[in-house]
Amino acid sequence: MREREAEGAQLLTLWCDPSPSMAWRSRTTLPLKQDQARLATLSLAAAALHGGERVSLLNGPEQERSVSGAHSLTRLGQNLTVGPAASLPNLDTIRPWGQLVLVSDFLFPPETLEALLRDIAARPARTELLCILDPAERSLPYAGHISFNSLEGEERLTLPAVETLMESYEQAMKAHLDQMTRLAEAHRAGLTLHHTDQPLLPALLALYARLSGGKLHA
Repeated sequence: MREREAEGAQLLTLWCDPSPSMAWRSRTTLPLKQDQARLATLSLAAAALHGGERVSLLNGPEQERSVSGAHSLTRLGQNLTVGPAASLPNLDTIRPWGQLVLVSDFLFPPETLEALLRDIAARPARTELLCILDPAERSLPYAGHISFNSLEGEERLTLPAVETLMESYEQAMKAHLDQMTRLAEAHRAGLTLHHTDQPLLPALLALYARLSGGKLHA
């Protein structure tokens, strides 16, 4: 039997989380999670376009439109900054057998992520998750009487001695990330973790290498 693979441009679909929780950083010397997410999204788009692939965004008013060619990058960037701040992507425009990258902090309940990955798997699409976190979200490096303001409408939280919660917080965050890893593996999705106090390039190179089957475009 002779197998033939249809040749054609691969479609890479990207979603950059626009929710308010992404517009945060623990100190002014760090980039906003939102800025790192947008940079990662556009970098992956640029690499795909350079490699002759088509790219679409699940952000902005042109979600049903895929583009090609390096000249399209500006248009994609404009679409990242417009549209509603939806907490989850609209998957209705995903084409079967394409590649999908979700860029977010994924700070939502595991059952929400599980439902999302199950929905994607039913399409189906090869999926990569790029989780972007501020270092303070991993270790809670605070002490004393601290008030935390919510970016997404929850009530303000005031804690009298934050340092006493550090160990419990780190355990809870580790459990959350471990659960993310298990869910990604169960749905055959890749997971890349990036902290905003670290260079972004290594995470992007590893992720794009998986998307391209280990072949990076010069």
